[in-house]
Amino acid sequence: DWPLIKEKTWRNVASEKLFVVVGQKDTLKWFHQLGYKSFHPVINETYDQITRDFDRIMRSFKEIKRLIELSDAEFNDLESSCTHIFTHNQKNFEERIRRLWSFLND
Repeated sequence: DWPLIKEKTWRNVASEKLFVVVGQKDTLKWFHQLGYKSFHPVINETYDQITRDFDRIMRSFKEIKRLIELSDAEFNDLESSCTHIFTHNQKNFEERIRRLWSFLND
C-alpha cells in the first residue's frame, strides 16, 4: 500500500534530472501526494497505473528507450522544458527537510 521511493529517485530530484520510475504500482501517485511533480506529459507516465508488474516495467522501459534514442540536442531541449518542475521539486524537498528538522528539534 505504500510504494518505496528509493534514493535513486531522490538523487534525481536533488540533481535536477529527468527520471522514469521503475517500481511498484502507484509510486508516482505517492510521489505526487508528497507534493512533488513528475514529468507527464513530457514522459508518458501512464505505466505507473498498470497493475501487472511485468507490463508496468516493460512500459516504463519503453519510455526509457524513447528518451535514450533522443539526440543530445533533443534531450537537452526536453530537460530545459522541465526547469519549472525541477525548481518546484527542489523547493518542496527543502521545505520537507525543514519541517522534519523542526519536528525532530521540538
